[in-house]
Amino acid sequence: NGNTLYGDHDSTHVNLGVGSTTGTSGENYKYAVVSGGYDNEAGGEYSAIGGGGLNNVSGSISVIGGGGLNIITGDFSFIGGGEDNFVSHDHSAIGGGYSNHASGNSSTISGGSDNFASGELSFVGGGTFNHASGESSVIGGGVGNTVSDDYSAVSGGFQNTASAEFSTIGGGGDNIASGYSSTVSGGYNNQATGFYSTIPGGDSNVAAGDYSFAAGRRAKVDVSHSGSFLFAD
Repeated sequence: NGNTLYGDHDSTHVNLGVGSTTGTSGENYKYAVVSGGYDNEAGGEYSAIGGGGLNNVSGSISVIGGGGLNIITGDFSFIGGGEDNFVSHDHSAIGGGYSNHASGNSSTISGGSDNFASGELSFVGGGTFNHASGESSVIGGGVGNTVSDDYSAVSGGFQNTASAEFSTIGGGGDNIASGYSSTVSGGYNNQATGFYSTIPGGDSNVAAGDYSFAAGRRAKVDVSHSGSFLFAD
């Protein structure tokens, strides 16, 4: 069946695939397993591939369940399935989906496509083209959302950006939370740029003053009006 085994720990390698490889050339790794599938490579020590095709695990104590063209280079990491997913750091995981990349230490992507979790302890639940790069940052789903600072979150929606520490966006579209501990609950084209500023929803509102609140349509609190509340229609 064209299988290849590297190292002399023959009794600890299991290779039931077709055209598959266990171990790494020039190394003497133990306990590498390919349970099935074709052209899979379990090269890391204590690594395993359940099935599928063209999967590659070079990290130690890492597992790919199945799917195709999935790659793990980090240690203690996991890919459940899907296609063209890549885990490049330790203690990280991708559940499935397509073309997702978990590159932060202890980062997780549950599914979806073209998502990136590059921050340490970052998480992307699903959706597509989302990027969580802050430490402990979270994106629940949606399309084209970005969380670029630590301990911040976007629950969903499209093209929302949480770019300050402890900032939050609940949903909607084209919203920005760039003030420290700022919040945009939803709506469209809103900007909470002041520290601890809040926009509950609506359209094209701006809360630029610290501790300010803007709601409705085109309500704008400028940076010189800290602690202000403004409602507009």
